[in-house]
Amino acid sequence: MGLYYMETIPQVSHLNPAMQPRANGFFALPNVNQLFQSDVAFSDVFQDVGGGEWVDPRSRRYDFAQLYKATGDAFNINEQVDVGLLGFGFRSGRDYFSFALSVKGAVNMGTPYDLLKIGENGFPAGSKFDFSTLRTKTITYKEISLGYSREWNEYLTVGVNVKPLFGMVGMQSDINRFELHTSRQQYDLFVDGHIYSSAPLEVVEGAPGDFPESVEGKEMSDSDWSSYLSSFKNPGIALDMGAVYALNDQWEFSAALNNLGFIKWTEDLNSLSFDGTYSFKGLEVDGSNKDDLDAAVEAIGDSLKTVINYGVGQESFSMGLIPAYTWAPVTTSTMPYPLAFCREVSSRRTTFGRILTCPPTYNPTALWPSM
Repeated sequence: MGLYYMETIPQVSHLNPAMQPRANGFFALPNVNQLFQSDVAFSDVFQDVGGGEWVDPRSRRYDFAQLYKATGDAFNINEQVDVGLLGFGFRSGRDYFSFALSVKGAVNMGTPYDLLKIGENGFPAGSKFDFSTLRTKTITYKEISLGYSREWNEYLTVGVNVKPLFGMVGMQSDINRFELHTSRQQYDLFVDGHIYSSAPLEVVEGAPGDFPESVEGKEMSDSDWSSYLSSFKNPGIALDMGAVYALNDQWEFSAALNNLGFIKWTEDLNSLSFDGTYSFKGLEVDGSNKDDLDAAVEAIGDSLKTVINYGVGQESFSMGLIPAYTWAPVTTSTMPYPLAFCREVSSRRTTFGRILTCPPTYNPTALWPSM
């Protein structure tokens, strides 16, 4: 759907709620959609140095300044999965109504550019690495989509999807400070932030200020899981808004804002705060003894659990969805109608940044044609 304007299928409204299927009605069977997005394009990571030769960040000829222009302080990686359970829609005059029930999941990661600087220069003395833009968001939720679109005139069609949401599992990080300062004497790590979750977890607290003794999944029976997955808790709301403008018989323009909304998490809550400074002055180990090295690394992990001040709680939190903007100028196909399943399109779907998009899709749908 990122390459074609598929006006013959109802799933086109996933990109823009103003797009009306050509059929007068449809009934959608269970289907799966998957979308991968990244701020960094192929040409940003693999650079052409001439003569048909490409280099990656491992090469001495790699230009990290060019990569920084593409990423800024951080670059995003976003993967979304949509499992459609049920859907139907119908036309009434100039209006088109639709209903869909689905389960959706998304993973969003923000990766600091300073992590890439390590690959360029290592850890030179007197350096400061800022990883504060590191973030992670994971979410699984049920969505009910109520769609409406209308042909206002022969040129303009507008549409909206109103989507009540119900959170199933959610986790996000909120980092205020995460810095590494290097010197010839020691490395200093400064951290301050929170991690919030809503999931069936059992957290066993340790001594006050220490890292939890254990974090494990709750023991749940099949009936417990069925009740958990089918409940309508952790409510939220989202909107999709879009428009399609037909300039003439050869050109149409499409634009939409999708996933404008949030979920308020109030059930199965766990939160972890962390704040403190850790100083690392090096290791004295026998490099030929693997057990000696493993013990030293384990000692560092144990120190991080006690030197950093931790706090365990059950704080509620809100999580915004990952919004996306989609636009597409469209030219009509020159193929005869029986073969014109789609029209050529130059589309762009972005989470407000440069995007590499890969959307594999499986959508079985029953249609009844327009008369």
